[in-house]
Amino acid sequence: MSNAYFCQTPECKDVHALAHSFSSLLCSGNASVNHYAAAGQALFGLASLDKFGQGLMPRYLEDTRYWGVLTGELHTCGALETCKQAYPDAQDDLGLLAKLSREKRLCETLPTLNGAFFLMLWDPDSHTLVAANDRYGLYPMYWAHRGSHFCLASRVMGPVLAGVVPGDIDPLAVAQILTVDDFAGDRTLVRDVSVFPPGTMMTKTLETIEWKTYWAWEYPSEQGTTVEEWGRRAGAALVEAVRRQAGTRRSIGVTLSGGLDSRCIAAAAVQAGISPRTFTWGEDRCYDRVLAARIAGVLGTEHRDCPYEYDTLAERFSEGVAITEGMCNTFDMHFLAHLHVIESVDLVLNGFAGDAVLGETFLRPQWSKPMQPDELAENVFGRFNRFLKESDLSRAMPAVKDLGAEDYPLAIFKRQFGELGHLSTPDAAHRYLFDNHVRRKTAMGTVLMREGAESAACFFDYDFNDLVRSIPTDLRANHRTYRAMMRSTFCSVAAIAWQATLLPPLAPEWQVFASKVVRRVSAKVERLTGWHGLAKRQQVGDFTRHLRNELRDWMHGLVMTEYPLPEDILMPGFYRQVWQEHLEGKDRYRLLGAIVPILELSRLVQRVRTGQLVPGRAPVLVRN
Repeated sequence: MSNAYFCQTPECKDVHALAHSFSSLLCSGNASVNHYAAAGQALFGLASLDKFGQGLMPRYLEDTRYWGVLTGELHTCGALETCKQAYPDAQDDLGLLAKLSREKRLCETLPTLNGAFFLMLWDPDSHTLVAANDRYGLYPMYWAHRGSHFCLASRVMGPVLAGVVPGDIDPLAVAQILTVDDFAGDRTLVRDVSVFPPGTMMTKTLETIEWKTYWAWEYPSEQGTTVEEWGRRAGAALVEAVRRQAGTRRSIGVTLSGGLDSRCIAAAAVQAGISPRTFTWGEDRCYDRVLAARIAGVLGTEHRDCPYEYDTLAERFSEGVAITEGMCNTFDMHFLAHLHVIESVDLVLNGFAGDAVLGETFLRPQWSKPMQPDELAENVFGRFNRFLKESDLSRAMPAVKDLGAEDYPLAIFKRQFGELGHLSTPDAAHRYLFDNHVRRKTAMGTVLMREGAESAACFFDYDFNDLVRSIPTDLRANHRTYRAMMRSTFCSVAAIAWQATLLPPLAPEWQVFASKVVRRVSAKVERLTGWHGLAKRQQVGDFTRHLRNELRDWMHGLVMTEYPLPEDILMPGFYRQVWQEHLEGKDRYRLLGAIVPILELSRLVQRVRTGQLVPGRAPVLVRN
């Protein structure tokens, strides 16, 4: 947990009471930092486990006359060392960034740094706020603005709590969830609350808000290097990324599965001289647990293997929605059910999206050919439109009739792809998916994990990513460079089967194709007979079955409860019919997992609006 906030609410009569409310919203009981300050007609604070040992924040920096808050950290790199030499009296990352800002050098320096962070610097004398994040937005923040009212917070509910927005559920966001189980752009489920864009610096004064995008995805494809050399360089870069993000004097964990990404992270940690603890959870006899135990054995890590705690997921569902605020499918909240497993470490190294970064597996072969932006948008939308067709939205949400043609999910896809027309087709698809789907999934995973420990997404290391984007697309495709990396750098774990194919990662293509055929046949047999075979064992959790058994009463209670959500936004008859269809044999678990967070979020909004948050620990006032 690293939750920050900043707000300007001129009509607020008791900022200290508001700080207590923010503490109730953002702070769990084990936070070691839960402090706030009020200066220059602004209120700001931080609730954190402080696993990085950064100490009390907000902090007044006398030499720069800023109040500062920093979540996350900068990672060691050449540019950081140069800055430290230029400002030898800067005591830490926060102090260094404040000096860069005061000398108007922050925006030009941010692209050269490395890290995962969110920064807020408040100058009470000039009433100016400077805020910036890392390239990928790995510490997500949300903002809203109305007249002289402004709020920037780690939770979408922050602007609602501060009275900047009323907290209405956004029908455009609901339409996106009901079609593609995701959001496009900066939208959230609360109307007029937006995601702080990645790779951005914002400067807010009393009169203006200025946004500067300091980094965006580029693809400087370098020709003339063999795939084996790219693999060797990628392996060395990943080991360095793991060493850099692990830091020093920290207990390190790795969430280990049967996939490629986590085994490479664990192997890189061992090569970097780190002794990580590894953790795995899943359905009994699932391949993730079987293969992870073998990987841990080869690497010699202290390994903890756990059954999937379905009951804990159900018990903590409301807490999970309060953390992710409808931006994460219920059945992607795996960390929520197993936070107690990772709480013994300071930092968990994750393989989030490694397969997407280096393996290009989410890019379809047809996207390698030139397409016009609208055609590509339709193709990508079709790839992710797993729930309702746009023509069926009216039976779920009558409010769709009030949407303009430009507000439908596909139209939003087309508008965003139109802005990427200067890129090649595969690069446009890559950038769109990373700016939206991949980044959001990664951010929500890290946010959940940070309730127990800090989280590092090693494949998002700046240097590693810069290297990967220099590799020609055809060499990244189909795991070509990924396999080369495993051959050169991580051969110790390359002999163990991969959960996706049930074959070693370096198996020849004909064996991979044969495995695919066998697994597809097995899946059909399993659907017809209920046999727990190859396809079922590839899943970390069997939610389809458990929703009809152990989790049935829990889900039934969720869908049958009355919610303070307008029926034109989401009709009870619709989602109750979806639940009935699942009970009758149709597989609707993913759709149900997308719907119930919307319902639960409406209750959270009501509690925030009416001041019914459960009181937590009182925050501590910091004075300069």
